[in-house]
Amino acid sequence: MLDSMGIDFGATLAAFALTAALLWLLQPLARRLNLLDHPAGRKDHAVPTPVTGGIAIFLAVTVLFFWTGARSPAAYS
Repeated sequence: MLDSMGIDFGATLAAFALTAALLWLLQPLARRLNLLDHPAGRKDHAVPTPVTGGIAIFLAVTVLFFWTGARSPAAYS
């Protein structure tokens, strides 16, 4: 459902939930494939951290665009 500003809050919430699920699912794969950001120099984290956040966001937004995009005029503005 779109609000007066053209934001589909249902799709936004679904994208957030799908991104969170994908982050959780991609962590073991990232560790197996060594897709990790290792602490060094200006990196503040204490242990190697998976770098799959961008992949999870891209996949979630792409899936939800095709799932809701045809029905949401906000997708084309």
